[in-house]
Amino acid sequence: RQSGNVFCYRCCSARALLQPGSGTAPEDRVAAHYVWGAKEADAHKPQRVCSRCFDALLPLQPHIASTASKAVMAPDYGLPTALEWVGKPVSRSFNLELKKAVHNLTSFLGMPDDEMVRRLITRCHGIALLSVVKAGFLGAVQGGGGLVLSRSVETGQWSAPCAIGIGGVSIGAQVGVELITALLILRSPAAVSAFASPSKLTLGLNLSVAAGPVGRHIEGSGVLDENGHSAACYSYSVSRGVFAGVALDGAVIFTRDKLNHVFYGHPASARQLLSGRIAPPRAAEPLYRALRAHTNAVAG
Repeated sequence: RQSGNVFCYRCCSARALLQPGSGTAPEDRVAAHYVWGAKEADAHKPQRVCSRCFDALLPLQPHIASTASKAVMAPDYGLPTALEWVGKPVSRSFNLELKKAVHNLTSFLGMPDDEMVRRLITRCHGIALLSVVKAGFLGAVQGGGGLVLSRSVETGQWSAPCAIGIGGVSIGAQVGVELITALLILRSPAAVSAFASPSKLTLGLNLSVAAGPVGRHIEGSGVLDENGHSAACYSYSVSRGVFAGVALDGAVIFTRDKLNHVFYGHPASARQLLSGRIAPPRAAEPLYRALRAHTNAVAG
């Protein structure tokens, strides 16, 4: 029947894209899933199905994903709203993460002193664009998300974007709340490999003051993979709010596998995305266009 999302997670854990026009009526899915409502009737999102339907749908998934997944939909060139920035530091929407990434990239490369950043990006092995909310009193909790892409040094082509999350706790003399947009420039293949691992640990010693509406600072940091090997990157950040203090910041950066699955229509690991095994999606064209416009880079 390809019922789609009328089963609980105890009965069925498999998810698959349904054939267009098939499955349970959207209004019945909404009634069966009262928490998330209409979002669970999205025809472009993999739905929970029973094992029997999953076996029948599995051979069809490559075709359905290439024609009906969120990744192949028309690009959205809209801007994120203020509520989306503040209220959704970790979004359940890949499309919103794309909008944030384009806005973040434009904010970094639209400054009078952005020539160095442009040069670094044109020579880099990858970039990560993050939006992080940080709040604390004598310590801080931070959380957020973003996208990471790799770049072929030989061809200049950018990979398909991979959704990532960031979270952590820091201690020290710090008071306030801030919204940070961060750009990590990955300077070596080892840095890209660290992001392609299931989990990463980023450590940095920061001296940051953001007393006005916008504070800007540049720092050098290293990314440590799960084996403790160092992978160098540069970090640029813009903070909005009030934050002052000295702290030893530590944050775990992890791959958001479920969000990648929903967007691409099939399981997509960070290693598959950053290695170029999955083609750059049509829906990410706004991000590729911004990269081309600012750095003359070539997007897939």
